[in-house]
Amino acid sequence: IEMADEFQTPIFLLTDQYFVDSYYNVKPFEISADEPKKRISKSDENYKRYTLTDSGISERAIPGHGTGVVKVDSDEHDEHGHITESFEVRKDMVHKRLRKLKALEKKVIQPIQYNTENAKVLLIGWGSTYHTIKEAVEEIDSPDIALMHFEQVYPLPEKIEKTLESYDQVIFIENNVTGQFAKLIRKETGFNQFKQILKYDGIQFSVEQLTEEINKIMEEV
Repeated sequence: IEMADEFQTPIFLLTDQYFVDSYYNVKPFEISADEPKKRISKSDENYKRYTLTDSGISERAIPGHGTGVVKVDSDEHDEHGHITESFEVRKDMVHKRLRKLKALEKKVIQPIQYNTENAKVLLIGWGSTYHTIKEAVEEIDSPDIALMHFEQVYPLPEKIEKTLESYDQVIFIENNVTGQFAKLIRKETGFNQFKQILKYDGIQFSVEQLTEEINKIMEEV
């Protein structure tokens, strides 16, 4: 919620049915006692809701808070909030919104890393696969195998391509038929030297299955 408020952009929370249908014993959540940061500005007579900025984020005021008129619009608009059909304004506003991604990349939740110190093979997972993959890595017990698990799938961490290229082999482990996250990585970075372990029969991976599949690939490295 904080990120959505700070960057004035939609945030999508991904989950899956395995999480929804499962019960876990978990440690109590640590809820921050900090008050949410107040990001509402006081408007004046020169206030423009969609001011073009280097960050892509404009000051946000609400009606009645200040002396300015607050105008918003869901269609393409100029800096004041008026609907526009100007091609140039349209391009400026698109570029403005895209500039938010640069700042968002600095706020990326870094993936969980396990055994990544001197490994040669990197396993990549996301969603509900973490504990199963981690247990399989512990079962195989090889210093050559590392795990990187993404809690946030977009935007991607900076320099992720160089990280992936540093391993002899990268294996994406996903509970879908198309390898969705591998496709995203390839689209965003161009990295395509990887193997995949996919399961899409409606059942989650088992530790035994993953151990067998990982060992098969390890024999080829």
